[in-house]
Amino acid sequence: MGAVTFGVLYAGAQIAGTAITRGLDSLDNPVAGFFSFVIKFAMSPITTAAGLIAGFIRTGFGLWGNVDWFNHGVIVFQTDESNPHFGGAMTWGATVQWQGGGLSGAAVQHEMYHSRQFVYGGDGFGLTWATVGGLWGLVESWIDTGSPDFACWTAASPGGDQTGNPLENRAHNINSSHTC
Repeated sequence: MGAVTFGVLYAGAQIAGTAITRGLDSLDNPVAGFFSFVIKFAMSPITTAAGLIAGFIRTGFGLWGNVDWFNHGVIVFQTDESNPHFGGAMTWGATVQWQGGGLSGAAVQHEMYHSRQFVYGGDGFGLTWATVGGLWGLVESWIDTGSPDFACWTAASPGGDQTGNPLENRAHNINSSHTC
C-alpha cells in the first residue's frame, strides 16, 4: 500500500470516526458510550492510556473518587481534591479528569467535543491544542489588548469576541445556535 493510499484511508477513518462518535455520544446510553470509547481509544491510544493511568491513580480505582464509565464515550474520573493550579476538567483522549461537582449539561458537551477532537487529531491533538492553539490565543490577546494575556493560552472567552485558544472557542460554543 502506498503512502497516498494510506493517507487517504487514515483521513477517511478520522472523518468517519468523528461522525460516528458524535452520533453515539448524542444517545446518552452506556452501550453506545462504550462503542464511542472504543473508537476514541483506537484513534488516540497513547493519550487515552495516560488518562486511564492518571485517572485510576487519582481515584484509587474508584475507592476515593467517582469513576463514571462510558459517559458519552469517555471514562470520567472525578475527585473533590483541591488544586490551586487546576480546576474543572481536562480531556485526555477518551478520558476526562474532573475536579469538583457533577459533570453534566454544557460541561459534558464541552469535554465530549474535546474527546472528538482527539479522534481527528489523534495523539498529537493535545500538543496541537497546547502549542498552536495556545500561541494563537496568546498572540490574539496581545493584538486585541496590547499585552499578552496568558489566560488566553488555555482558555477562551465564550460568546462575544471569541478571543483565546481557538480549539477552546469551539468547545465553549458547542451548544450555541451560532455554530455550524
